[in-house]
Amino acid sequence: MADLQEFESRLEQAILSYGAYLDDKLLPQLKDHFRSVKSSFDAIHTLLQKKSLLKQDPYNYEEHISEIDVPSDDDFMESEQDTVVGVRLTKYSARLDFLLNYFAFSLDNLNLVRLKNLVKFVGYINWRNLSETSAQPTTRGTAILLAKLKSQHDQLSVNIVTDAKEQLNTRAKQILDTLKAVTTYQRERYKLDYRQRIIPKLGSPATTDHNAIDVTLRKSRTLIAKEMPGSPIVRELILEIFAENEETHAGIAARDSILSSLRVPDAPEKKDASIDIKSILLEAVRGFAGCSSAIELSMKKLSDNTIILESRKLGFGEVVRKIWQRMRGHEETGRVFDVEYIDPETTSRHREQIDFETFKAAASRRARVYAGFLSRTGNWKKIESSGDEALMEFLTTEAHELQVLVRRLESLETYFKAEVPREQRNRLSSLGNELVAIKEALSRGRKKLHSYVARHDEIEQLKKLGINPSM
Repeated sequence: MADLQEFESRLEQAILSYGAYLDDKLLPQLKDHFRSVKSSFDAIHTLLQKKSLLKQDPYNYEEHISEIDVPSDDDFMESEQDTVVGVRLTKYSARLDFLLNYFAFSLDNLNLVRLKNLVKFVGYINWRNLSETSAQPTTRGTAILLAKLKSQHDQLSVNIVTDAKEQLNTRAKQILDTLKAVTTYQRERYKLDYRQRIIPKLGSPATTDHNAIDVTLRKSRTLIAKEMPGSPIVRELILEIFAENEETHAGIAARDSILSSLRVPDAPEKKDASIDIKSILLEAVRGFAGCSSAIELSMKKLSDNTIILESRKLGFGEVVRKIWQRMRGHEETGRVFDVEYIDPETTSRHREQIDFETFKAAASRRARVYAGFLSRTGNWKKIESSGDEALMEFLTTEAHELQVLVRRLESLETYFKAEVPREQRNRLSSLGNELVAIKEALSRGRKKLHSYVARHDEIEQLKKLGINPSM
């Protein structure tokens, strides 16, 4: 009996310490994890809607959610897939909104029932194994729609989905780890309350005989309603208490295991923050690389446009010029286009000659290199092993080169529209979507580059003031 009293005393202290740890360290991060899930999920959801791969809810009703639950995961017919998955993803999104705007991530609110529902909700779509053969209908349907999106060969969209899935998988694991820790706390707190409030008035049975336990559980129902109002009768946990109270090897081992599960982990060693910010530069590289498919497709379209340009009837002046060049012994050069552009800084007009074959070869080479960065092959290992200064120099050069690429693509598109006869202009391929994709990639990479510079400067300032930047 003295051993049980000592155990309860140690258990009570362990629960207090573990609860403080959860309140201070894990629970504040839980909402941030769900916020990240919402952001990554929205990226996928929006793409599926833009690509018309989801059908809108035909009833389009707005749910009023007052408690976290899990949308239906019943099976559905293949013909209903786009509509059913669309409705379910909308409901999934609505519950994420509820969690972020109305749900309290606190120990008082996270009871065992809500924890169980949260665990089910986090696993509603299995982001780790998003497979077209999944046993979970909603997971399977989502995977099929994403496979359709991938088949459209829009590399930018594929990259967005890949990054979002990685984030969703990572965040889901972090959320489940936290929910597991909170569940351990709530289970043991329930059992401690039962030990302290119910057993003294009930008397713990000396045996685990089923008849004795059934009698005890019936008596417990009345006592719990009075002494632990709002708490359910959890047969599984009450049976654990009976087993743990036994003065046997198994009972002693169970009590030791409980105290171990409530041990607050040691704080990890803090690393120098300057080491970690290199990852921002690598994200900038992948940001620029996101336009690889757009560059490749723009080169194909420009090649098609040059064929249309060269198929037009030559004017009298162009015929005379070509004859004159031959008479002077000048060799026929490759396709060189004399284009005009406006300098955005000075707003002045400039002209330049673009050797199309050279331009196309350089752009295609850049697209292949970028594709290697996205798949982490080719020169990616070299990039990863580069120092911060080398990466900064590389990124600065790439930002300039991409800007020049955009300028030349725009100039060539304008040139072709001006040179091709009006009646043939509708045959020209527009570079509108490709230019938008390249500009977006350029913007993403630059934002990461600026973020790195700001963080680097902040760390240097802290060091000058004698402050450890990792604190």
